[in-house]
Amino acid sequence: MQQRPGRGSPTLEKRAEQFDYYRARNRRLRDVALLRSIFTRNKPGTSDMRVADALAAAEPSSGDTVPSRTYLDMVANLPAVDPARILSPVLRRARAI
Repeated sequence: MQQRPGRGSPTLEKRAEQFDYYRARNRRLRDVALLRSIFTRNKPGTSDMRVADALAAAEPSSGDTVPSRTYLDMVANLPAVDPARILSPVLRRARAI
């Protein structure tokens, strides 16, 4: 059996630790720190932080919470299909020449 995609991801492990919290609440806080983390959590230094700052300045007018269901799905239900079994050439890895 193949390893589940995302296993070992620090981001997903952190979300899994809070599984009960997200399950008990329909919404989670979305503050400036969370918005900025979108640009820094995977590969710091690869994003233009001016974009992060613009997003962080514009988004509060939309509210300070978002649905928590996506976090639950990431740690409990995904992937819904084994990606290795999808035969679409778009999803296959290119082989090194």
